[in-house]
Amino acid sequence: MKKILLFLSLSITIFAADITTTDVTTLMQANNNLNNLKKSDNIDNTDESQQQMEKLNTLQKENDKILNKEELNKEELNKEELNKEELNKEELNKEDKESNIFKRYYNEYIRNREELKMYGMDIINNSRAVKTTKTIGKDYILGMGDTININSWSDILLPDEANKNFMPILTIDNSGNLFIPNIGIIKAEGKTIAELEKDILYKANKKIKNFNIDISLKNSRTFAITVIGEINKPGIYSIDKYYNLFNILYTAGGINKNSSIRNIKIKSKEKETIVDLYDYINGNKNIEDIKINDGDIIYVPVIKEKVALYGELKKKCIYELKNEKTYEEIFKNIGAFDIFANKNLIKTKYIENLQVKVSNERLENSIKQNLISIEIGSIDKESKNSVYIYGNVVNPGEYNVDKIKDYRSLIETVGGYKKDTYLNSITLIRLKENYEKEIITFNPIDENIELKKNDTIYVYNRNDIAAKKYSNIIGAVKNPGNYEIYKNQRVLDLINFAGGIDIKENVFYKRADIYRVDEQGELNLIKFDLEKALAGDTKENIILKANDIVKIYKYEEVIKPDTVYIYGNVKEPGKIKYYKGMTLEDTIFYAKGLEKKADRNIVIARNEKIKDKISEIIVDYMKNPDFKILPNDVIFVRKDSTWQDVKTVKITGFVKYPGEYLLNDDEGINSIINRAGGFKSDAFPNGIQIKRKETQLKESRSLNLEIDDKISLEQNVFNLKVTNLKYDRELNRYKNDIKLIDGDEIYIPNRPTTVKVVGEVYAPSIIAYNENFKLKDYIDAAGGYKEKAYEKKVFIIKANGKAMKENIKKINIEAGDTIIVPKDTREKSKLDRFLDILQVSVQLLTTVLLVNTVVN
Repeated sequence: MKKILLFLSLSITIFAADITTTDVTTLMQANNNLNNLKKSDNIDNTDESQQQMEKLNTLQKENDKILNKEELNKEELNKEELNKEELNKEELNKEDKESNIFKRYYNEYIRNREELKMYGMDIINNSRAVKTTKTIGKDYILGMGDTININSWSDILLPDEANKNFMPILTIDNSGNLFIPNIGIIKAEGKTIAELEKDILYKANKKIKNFNIDISLKNSRTFAITVIGEINKPGIYSIDKYYNLFNILYTAGGINKNSSIRNIKIKSKEKETIVDLYDYINGNKNIEDIKINDGDIIYVPVIKEKVALYGELKKKCIYELKNEKTYEEIFKNIGAFDIFANKNLIKTKYIENLQVKVSNERLENSIKQNLISIEIGSIDKESKNSVYIYGNVVNPGEYNVDKIKDYRSLIETVGGYKKDTYLNSITLIRLKENYEKEIITFNPIDENIELKKNDTIYVYNRNDIAAKKYSNIIGAVKNPGNYEIYKNQRVLDLINFAGGIDIKENVFYKRADIYRVDEQGELNLIKFDLEKALAGDTKENIILKANDIVKIYKYEEVIKPDTVYIYGNVKEPGKIKYYKGMTLEDTIFYAKGLEKKADRNIVIARNEKIKDKISEIIVDYMKNPDFKILPNDVIFVRKDSTWQDVKTVKITGFVKYPGEYLLNDDEGINSIINRAGGFKSDAFPNGIQIKRKETQLKESRSLNLEIDDKISLEQNVFNLKVTNLKYDRELNRYKNDIKLIDGDEIYIPNRPTTVKVVGEVYAPSIIAYNENFKLKDYIDAAGGYKEKAYEKKVFIIKANGKAMKENIKKINIEAGDTIIVPKDTREKSKLDRFLDILQVSVQLLTTVLLVNTVVN
């Protein structure tokens, strides 16, 4: 019983403490519960219970005050409102006041009539993403996490590469690379699928002759998209490639009444695009055409100008204004008027001089500034001697029923029908004596209805009754797109609507296609001979149906030309399109010419299918430039054996004469440093770094290593550091010299005076070197270990790049060293998780006990 009293006491205390957030119904319910509790026979008569009852009586009085707060505080509230209005006059500018007027008008008038939603809100806020199987083209830009299919084939292989064709599924790693067996590492991130194919072909054809490849996307990576602004759940979202802008906005919680959907900004690395979603909501554009890329930021701004549309409209809504000049432009966007709409009766409300004003407008009039609402009036049905006819007639309007007795007489009086009138059904709305309305529909060809006063008749246009039928034409025509089709319309009619065949394109005339969905929903392919259709063959000039898609092909879409390959010492090696009669001189011309070091005796590998073998032909280019090339020939331009390449190395940093030096055969580091004048006085020889541009990658492939180890090995060959050179200060030279190769870059750093501590410490720092400091001293100087620090895995990177992991506490830390404290990513044990839960539970229990103590 005491617990119940305590709970009620605490509940009422909380309600009384925050009047502004109290629900009156809840308070009344609490009051009833309190009265019932008093009447209960279960309450004991102890002193403690009596004290609790007295406390409850006091709280009930407070509760009564809350329930009657409107009467008690009426004068104070009125004063407060007056003070607020005076304050607003002084502090709010004109724009703020106009905004307040709109809100008050919307809240007190429009919303009371019917709830109006933002136009397009329902479409966006119900656009759940559905995974599609639509294909991704060769222009797709690859990135980390994309998985690709590689199909390769070759009917000509070098002997040591036999049986090494492959069809793997590979994923682009975190470095943006692909490791392809038998080929090596290929940089993939940031390239299109077509560009990646070209790079793989170039590298593979150095080993495999007549090598071909086809790449397709297996699974796309997820993109990180940031959605901010007036969106219900702003944040960063991981989305799939098939998400469109509608899906992304839905994923971020959808839009609200303050969201502008006509000025959405999409910020990418290269540009900023402003999107008007009305174009896509109304079907004028395809939402899939808006490209969303990894890392893009979508900003939904606050709506600037909006107007309430209501009255005799099929779609009543809040409409966002943007550059509309007349009222007619607004209604073109949102759709048709209701059949009872009086288009000559447009009632608008707008703000002028901080007052709401009313005006009557015509559709073609210019829009008022600071517009609040537009109401479309209805046809006047109250006249006593009139009938009304609207729609697809020559002179719609009001007519005297005393002179016009029936429908056909009325049609003669109004001047007849307009073009495309729908005569299968006419709508008549009749106002009966009890003011109830009834609808009469009739066929005007067979029936002639007698008219009565206050009858309203609507004559439909065909397009009001049934949607127009369209077909789509794509490909090599001047104006591809959707076109209305009519009964018995044929392919050539649609081609003519589209401006005819585009003669600028290389059109494929032997075949064109029609894609048609049948009654069962299956997609059917109908092929026809375009050349015969153009020549008048009615069999090939097929009759179209609604929603047909006609495809006129370009020649290169259906005919893949033969190719030849040229590699070696030409200025632009790779694949070249083959033309009949092509010569060796032509292929070298397309490869941008020979390099100076090219051997003029050129090797051509040719697949002789008749002999079922590959022949090697050597052609003297100087004597026989007109040698005939055949499709799929592979041309190798070798380096002239007498050519001597200039070899150089570069040395920078703290040497007396940094710069680029010619490299002699078998020359090492000590020699180059001597030629550069030796070290400066503040140089740090033990920190020497060598960057090498080339290495023998074949050696790594021959090792017995796992694939991950090979990838790691090959990814780092372009940024090598020497970690085993020992500098002898007395001899002023390195003990173990290293032979240099062409392109090596040597860097001698300055003598360091600090030690760096990074990773899971509270204050990652650069700390002044102290010869007496141990590992613990440097860790303490950086704030100590964080909770997630993995102390057992701390390691040191020496100044020369060597990593030290064993006996870490005994290592002598020197100037220039870096101490790295990694994060412990191991999964917690069940005991650890239990202790975490126990800690939270104890904290929660402590809070409950504290509240209980305060109440008691």
